[in-house]
Amino acid sequence: MHTHHAYPHDHLARFRRSTDTTGEPFHPTPFVPLLRAQCPAHPALAFARCTAAWHTDALYIPFIASPHRAARWQFAGAVLLHHTPLGTLVVDALHGPEGPGGSAIGGSELLGRVMAPHASDR
Repeated sequence: MHTHHAYPHDHLARFRRSTDTTGEPFHPTPFVPLLRAQCPAHPALAFARCTAAWHTDALYIPFIASPHRAARWQFAGAVLLHHTPLGTLVVDALHGPEGPGGSAIGGSELLGRVMAPHASDR
C-alpha cells in the first residue's frame, strides 16, 4: 500500500495560510503610478494601502488576509493594468471598509501568467 507522506505537511501549510493575518511585505510603489496613469477614475490610494500580501499561488496575489475576506469582500469591479514585465494584471476593486464609494483592492490576478501556455503545451 502506497501512502502519501506529504499530506500532513500540505495540510499544515494550508492551515497556516488560512489563519495568517500578517502576510508578507508587499511594496505597492510601482503600481500606484500605473493606476493613476491607466485608470485615473480609480483612487491610487487604494493600491498605496496594499502593504501586505498573502501569496497562495503564482497566479493571484490576495491583499486581504484569508480570515477577513468573507467580511471585507464587497466586489466593486475589476481594473486592467498593463505592467512591464508582469504583463496584464486584473485588479479586484472592492468597496472600501467605509462602504460603497470607498475604495480597496482585494487582490490582483497575473493574467499574463494565466494566459501563458504551459511549457508542456509547446
